[in-house]
Amino acid sequence: MKIERVLCVYRKSLYQIYVREHQERSVKEALRSGDAGAEALRQSHEANEAALKEVERVLRQFRLEAVVRWRAHLRNTHQFDLVISLGGDGTLLDTSHRVGDTPPLLGVNSDPEHSVGALCAGPVRELPRSSTGCSRAGSGRGG
Repeated sequence: MKIERVLCVYRKSLYQIYVREHQERSVKEALRSGDAGAEALRQSHEANEAALKEVERVLRQFRLEAVVRWRAHLRNTHQFDLVISLGGDGTLLDTSHRVGDTPPLLGVNSDPEHSVGALCAGPVRELPRSSTGCSRAGSGRGG
């Protein structure tokens, strides 16, 4: 199987939803006051953003076309050779229901410090190590 087009499906962080999109004052106040829970939301958000950038970097490195979509906007996936679910177990399970049997689905935990990823293949930091198989598949040599 030759991999050329990869869909990367990501989750929105609670920070993204409550602070950036809904402008929740209570969360913003908690962040200003140094609340540990609010700070954990921000850290998890930053980890998710960094993970998405890393996945995109690895895919570019192997000259694979990457399309990035928020999981709620996931529709038809048949035009992709691989789907990467970037988040935790919830994102992977949600994506699996939307993808079906094809294309293959790879779960990558975007934030092992704040996200459960027992069903994922591994954390994003291991993606460059596992991309050797991706490189072989992308070149048509198999894995």
